[in-house]
Amino acid sequence: MTGRWAPIVCEPGAAGGGATSAEGIHHGSWGTPMTGCGEVSQRPADRLDDVAATVEFLMAVDDLKQVRRQNPIATGRRRERTAEHCWHVAIAALCLHEWAAEEIDLDRALRLAIIHDLPEAAVGDTFVYGPGVSHRFEREQAGLRRLLAGLPTEAANRVHEAWHEYELETSAEGRYIMALDIMLPIFLNFRAGVHSSWRRHNVAAAAVRSRVERVRRTIPALAGLAMQTIDEAVARGLLAGDGSA
Repeated sequence: MTGRWAPIVCEPGAAGGGATSAEGIHHGSWGTPMTGCGEVSQRPADRLDDVAATVEFLMAVDDLKQVRRQNPIATGRRRERTAEHCWHVAIAALCLHEWAAEEIDLDRALRLAIIHDLPEAAVGDTFVYGPGVSHRFEREQAGLRRLLAGLPTEAANRVHEAWHEYELETSAEGRYIMALDIMLPIFLNFRAGVHSSWRRHNVAAAAVRSRVERVRRTIPALAGLAMQTIDEAVARGLLAGDGSA
């Protein structure tokens, strides 16, 4: 094996300059270990134990295909799975980047889209309008570390750093994927109608608007459409009106 993985210490505002692992190793973009002279270290020779460890990780994250989110699919016939959601965000990232307020590195954005909900393979989905959301970050960070514990170091670092880039919104791509993650469920819930998670949990329109306002500047046109959709949802009785519980 390439050695026990040590999580990167990531703090808000640290994007672009790399990060330092708990072992004191500096990592450049995407967590690639750097040598003392600033050159990227050579990838270790292929070894069967590393391949086997990677396959075990892939089997673990396969659970994302079974994790049920609160949001429905557009038809309302069933709830969305996390793996489906990540795919949907990736497709949205591919199609909507022209409307982003900042220039987007599409390849980087797609990596974040794929990875952004990976911890749910270990800890499940957290409903954003529910009581568990206050400790979501800590719970998901711990879950991700468990998932990555057996993965070869360089691959684990890449995944860990990418997840933090999304969660802490430390890059244009992180902010872009966060905005899509927040706004796509609005259109799914509206399309699902009476089968929406809004109706099931009596979600207030003000709470949904607040989430859109947080990312409005990232994709202004999509945010505008989301706000119109919220207004129509209130009119149809899918969202509790402002001031309602």
